[in-house]
Amino acid sequence: MHPTQASAGSPDWATIMTGIGTVALAAAAVAVAFWSDWRLRRERDRAVSAEQYAEASLVEVVLGKTSRRTHTQLYDKSVENLRSLIVVVVNRGRFTITAVEVAFGASRSEPLNGYVIQRDLKQIPSELRSDLAETVNVRGALSPLDVGMRFESYPIDDRHLDADAIVSWMDRWGSRWTHTNGDLRLLDEGSAQ
Repeated sequence: MHPTQASAGSPDWATIMTGIGTVALAAAAVAVAFWSDWRLRRERDRAVSAEQYAEASLVEVVLGKTSRRTHTQLYDKSVENLRSLIVVVVNRGRFTITAVEVAFGASRSEPLNGYVIQRDLKQIPSELRSDLAETVNVRGALSPLDVGMRFESYPIDDRHLDADAIVSWMDRWGSRWTHTNGDLRLLDEGSAQ
């Protein structure tokens, strides 16, 4: 009998060990592939999160007050110090933001005038922009090409004016962001990744 051949009753240890080694190698290769995939996904998620935060940080929100004025439709002399809060939102990022909304004060009241977007009209040929002062966008989208959005609260007595506003928007990844008194927060992550 040849030394590499096993007798009928004894196991061929060389073949068994080769089989075990082959299965172990295949299992190790699959484990490395899964680990590499998990690691790449984690790195990609971190990169997307960093890009989302960087883009959200480029949305500029300015809160101000109008000068004191008397409401033209109210003839009550006791109401002479009326002011409104003004919020200006400018998108300095690379991507359009959508669903831009503002709520004013502790009561989170809606804006008086809705919103107006003023596009950079210099990009429109002069023969098309005669008598065109601003463009209006009813979808609440703000592209990087827009000059900005302006929101105004209802006028109230200056003594009761709460200088507080929450601005929220949706980014290109479907995530909702809020800006409150300089604090930027991610409300919920979108599913459009």
